[in-house]
Amino acid sequence: MDPEYLSILMCPKTKGSLRLASDEELSQVNLRRQAEADGGDALQAGLVCESGGLLYPIRDGIPVLLADEAIELAPVPDKPHPTESAE
Repeated sequence: MDPEYLSILMCPKTKGSLRLASDEELSQVNLRRQAEADGGDALQAGLVCESGGLLYPIRDGIPVLLADEAIELAPVPDKPHPTESAE
């Protein structure tokens, strides 16, 4: 995706900036969608709004920036602080 085009797009829900989804994020979303009954086709690309924890699919090269189409990203578990003990 053209970086200039990406710089003018924003999340329709939070108005936050968007970035291209990483391969790992796409893989996690696709695995979760496969486990659901209406999984649909695997996503090849997407845009992430970090402030909202959302992923917007890119289908046939076109970003689908509709709030109803947004996919919630699984929260990343907090890593324990090195001085904290894991009990």
